[in-house]
Amino acid sequence: MPRPKSLSRIYKGLRPHIEEVTKATMINPDFYEISLRAALAKSFDFNEHVAKKSTIGHSFYLTATLRGVCEDLIALTSFHHLPKDERSKLIQNIQLLSCFEGMKTQEDFFQKNRPWQTVPCYKDIDDLVQDKKTELVDLYKELKLVVGKQKSPRVKDLAERAGLLALYEFIYSATSRWVHFNPHVLLRMGWTKDVDFLSGIYTFSPSHFSVYYFAFNQYYGAYLFKLFYDTFASE
Repeated sequence: MPRPKSLSRIYKGLRPHIEEVTKATMINPDFYEISLRAALAKSFDFNEHVAKKSTIGHSFYLTATLRGVCEDLIALTSFHHLPKDERSKLIQNIQLLSCFEGMKTQEDFFQKNRPWQTVPCYKDIDDLVQDKKTELVDLYKELKLVVGKQKSPRVKDLAERAGLLALYEFIYSATSRWVHFNPHVLLRMGWTKDVDFLSGIYTFSPSHFSVYYFAFNQYYGAYLFKLFYDTFASE
């Protein structure tokens, strides 16, 4: 019976295909399609990286990335049914708002901490942010992506719309602990070799759970990667 291929070998075999399908042009761009290609590249790169044994020691710090990979899948799936022009416009506006808000946040930070430092930013950045927010709110309503008094859809709402609520609940439950203060995550870093574990001396390090995180990242990274392909097979 032939031995199963390692994940590293599988991803290595997929790389030529990935490199081919993650290219795009900005001539008459379809921002939704471009985002699909970029999200696929991100998912593949994560999986190719965590499949290497050399990442075991840093596995704890990689786990949080699964949340972003999952959110890409949820948002892109929930927008998939929209008319081509409308979903491209939606992605473009989300990107622009993010860019403008990032500029404003950066400018505010440096004005308070390093006021002498030159920071590239539009002079009318406040107006740009507000105009883009208003435009997005109207677009969300037009596309029926919000209900009631909501101004923008929550990721959980998008997951429910996409039929991925169970996936959202699971991945977010598992990975949110890494990006928020969580004593449970911090305290289980402590291990002791003393027989009397109650009075023993504990050392604390993320490396104590490295093998667990290594396996978790490999399995659920591959799961999300396959789900991405199942969902967007036509693309």
